[in-house]
Amino acid sequence: MRIMRTTILVFGLLVIFAACKKKKPDGCGDTFKYTFGYNKQIDTVHSNSSVFITINPGSNTVFSYEHNSGVCSMAADAGYTELLVFQLSPSVGNNFQFADAQLGTISCYYFRSCFCAGVTAKPVTSGSISGSRLSAATWLIHADILLPGSNNRIVFSREFNE
Repeated sequence: MRIMRTTILVFGLLVIFAACKKKKPDGCGDTFKYTFGYNKQIDTVHSNSSVFITINPGSNTVFSYEHNSGVCSMAADAGYTELLVFQLSPSVGNNFQFADAQLGTISCYYFRSCFCAGVTAKPVTSGSISGSRLSAATWLIHADILLPGSNNRIVFSREFNE
């Protein structure tokens, strides 16, 4: 009798532990995109107290880091999207490095989209971004950015593709 209770208890615990380790469905979890486009420009749209970013045709090269979190949550207001954008003029060449106040010269903005108040694009003024062109379709970008109004950082070293 005691062996049967122990067996049932162990089996029950195994079922509970197995249920807690459910794998997320394919395509769930955080996703990241590292892209750039030639002949673009970053424009800002002001609406009330918010600033929004638009990417339009232009003469610059625009780089975009996008992080989507919570994309498979069942709650409609779960998750968020982070966007870090900046642009380079054609005169920059194949290598660049910008830090702190210089980030304003490349229209570096951070935007976090969520179901929350105060959603607005913010200029990035602290940190550094550097890069090297690897080919016409690939840049290697290094970033260590302090997010505006926060102690959080975005740090990456990734290839950006057209």
